[in-house]
Amino acid sequence: MEKIRKQVREFIQSASIEEKIQLLTGASAWETRGYLSKNIPAIVMADGPHGVRKVISDLPGLGESYPATIFPSLALLASTWDVNLASKMGAAIGIEAKDQDVDILLAPGLNIKRTPLCGRNFEYFSEDPLLSGKMASAYVRGVQNVGVGATIKHYAANSQDNERLMSNSIVDERALREIYLRGFEIAVKESQPAMVMTCYNRVNGVYGSENTYLLDVLRKEWGYDGVVVSDWGGMNDPVLALKAGHDLEMPGNKLLYRNVHNAYLRGELSLSDIDNAVEHLVTLAIELGEERKMPKEEVDNKKQYEIAKEIATQGMVLLENNGVLPFTKEKSVGVIGAFAQFPRYQGGGSSQVNAKRVESLLSAFDLGEIKYEYADGYDVINCDKGDKLPLLIEAVEVAKRHEQVIVMVGLPESFEVEGLDRKHMRLPRCHLKLIAKLREVNPNIVVVVGAGSVVEMPWTGKVGATIMAYLAGAASGDALTDVIFGDVNPSGHLAETIPYFLEDTPSYRYLVDSEERNAQYRESIFVGYRYYENANVGVAFPFGHGLSYSTFKLSKMKLSKNTYKDKRDVINVSVEVENTSDIEGHVVVQLYVGQQEPVSFKPLKELRGFKKVKLKGGQTQTVKFILDRESFSYWHTLQKEWAIEDGKYTIYIGTSSANIHCKRQLTVNIGSEPEPLDYSNEAEIYHNIRPYDDGLKIDEATFKVIYGEELPIVPRKTKRPFTLNSPIIDAKQYWSGRLLIKIVTKVATALAKEQKTDIDTYLAGAIETPLRSLIPLSGGALNERQVEAILDIMNGKLLRGTFKFITKKRDK
Repeated sequence: MEKIRKQVREFIQSASIEEKIQLLTGASAWETRGYLSKNIPAIVMADGPHGVRKVISDLPGLGESYPATIFPSLALLASTWDVNLASKMGAAIGIEAKDQDVDILLAPGLNIKRTPLCGRNFEYFSEDPLLSGKMASAYVRGVQNVGVGATIKHYAANSQDNERLMSNSIVDERALREIYLRGFEIAVKESQPAMVMTCYNRVNGVYGSENTYLLDVLRKEWGYDGVVVSDWGGMNDPVLALKAGHDLEMPGNKLLYRNVHNAYLRGELSLSDIDNAVEHLVTLAIELGEERKMPKEEVDNKKQYEIAKEIATQGMVLLENNGVLPFTKEKSVGVIGAFAQFPRYQGGGSSQVNAKRVESLLSAFDLGEIKYEYADGYDVINCDKGDKLPLLIEAVEVAKRHEQVIVMVGLPESFEVEGLDRKHMRLPRCHLKLIAKLREVNPNIVVVVGAGSVVEMPWTGKVGATIMAYLAGAASGDALTDVIFGDVNPSGHLAETIPYFLEDTPSYRYLVDSEERNAQYRESIFVGYRYYENANVGVAFPFGHGLSYSTFKLSKMKLSKNTYKDKRDVINVSVEVENTSDIEGHVVVQLYVGQQEPVSFKPLKELRGFKKVKLKGGQTQTVKFILDRESFSYWHTLQKEWAIEDGKYTIYIGTSSANIHCKRQLTVNIGSEPEPLDYSNEAEIYHNIRPYDDGLKIDEATFKVIYGEELPIVPRKTKRPFTLNSPIIDAKQYWSGRLLIKIVTKVATALAKEQKTDIDTYLAGAIETPLRSLIPLSGGALNERQVEAILDIMNGKLLRGTFKFITKKRDK
């Protein structure tokens, strides 16, 4: 390491200011700039939350990529609750990345699942920061142990995809620190990822790439000394970003060089600001260059597939089972639903992998010589269009003829994709109608949901069984086959709550609004189960829930002491876990902590530990946890520090947030300093969180009390003059704006057809993206002059704008 530090110092001392600034923006869409004459290699990057997506062209976007193994989505990986599997998956993807000469994997995603509607929920782990952070840490270690760098993203509070480049997440500091930053903190401290990617959106009025608060926490408090990189096209002001502690803009952008160089010459940017970023970049480039010299591990496609299958089987969640599962292979199975033939195995957008192999349920049945009768049930492309009655009638007849019936439903790709949020939590109408008709003739049907996020499940309690299969990757059908026939005992547990209805969720009133693009996180820390339990809102399936073909008993819980008196102290917790069946299986043991009568507002209980345990039939094992100061801490917004409040606490152990087997009380007595904050008069609802008949309601004035100052609301600018921070959609009230939208729609439609992707994704990317981002994201198709021409047209200067665009004068 000293050799690398010396090389970095020598480069910084010898490089010109021009050479240094050129390092701060990508040389192309997927590579940084290198200086081979100075032994500074370029860094090659690729997307990869659930498989390597190294694009063949050098253009940003969703172009064709090299074949790779498609692993389960992070939503399913989180449902394994198994850090060893997370590390195993990271290593497997890392091996393929290295084989493709990729230095940096742009994964994993660490945003909290604030709403079920987020278009990228399949790329994120959980609604809980501890589970998210631990799984991400293990994934990062797996990737980096094989010589490839990992990137945690999108830092931070990026919980929606609608208007993601323009939105403003307004989050009180307690929620920010306890919920939205906590997972990143765990990952940074436990795994030191090579890169941290900032978010597109503003956080409390300031873009993530230049947010001094966020970057100070990352750099100064957590001690992160790696590279901070922008999301693609996500840099607002490179000068402000460098001052805040940001390092690299991606993809390549000539404007950054000019703006930074001019700011340096004017004295607005110091040499140390530039050198700090250069030091981070050059250090990483040299380290990765050394890793590149190491021998590559040969990619064993069969082994990679088996890893993907293992994760899929361990992460599928058996939500309910009225004794119909497991099936027997002695009887024929009725298989209904086009997803059995054309499975949803991955999400859409930048994580979309060119899969080497995918096994559907039907292909898995064929390979296993399992007898079945198949019916489409619905049209997989045009589900809710046209006359589908013949498909429905055929499916009903198949269900009548079989005791064992499996129904494959879920969310089509167009329902959940990067860049767009869902409008509701419902399945397509044709899927819901199919389930309703089938259970009329066969109440023992098994419903399997293939989706990247949770959905409303109006059939629960009225069918034989329900499995949440998520997006299970290459071995989707193979893994599901093993689970439904009992070759693998299901052991997935939900990493997110499944509510009955969207209106039950705490955030549904407070998402990005179309008028102002501000998302006020008025629910504060009450996200997911933290809200449902405090507000006594019933849910379809609670956080942490998951059934098995085995049964388990947790008992004889012990604490090493009943009083916590010193912040440096620890308390040992143990519980005996018994498999009370004769079937070997896994169970996820979960530990929660809650204060009984807190002065500051708190959830009833919060996850503070978990372990996945494998037990043979009749076997008993002692599972141990450690409670330390973090187990009892909350963020004190006045003192700006983690604090512990004295009082009586309950320690819970169970197999979900709702299914508690054991609990014990202890007393915390360390002398509550600083004094806990009591908002019970000015903002009483946070101390007694509760919904009204139509959901949670918290007014802006009450939210402002806990926020602590005026809310940093950013108004939407829909009147001239527009700026480079304006998207085309904001000019739609003017005829010139409508003309641009019409032209862009035509181009986006053609591109979507060419690249076989969803038109809405391209359209949103074109008309909802600020003009400043069109230059780097266009891959050279648009230069600065042409973007200025679009701005002129938006501002009503049609002739000047048209002349600028047509002449195509190039940037200097």
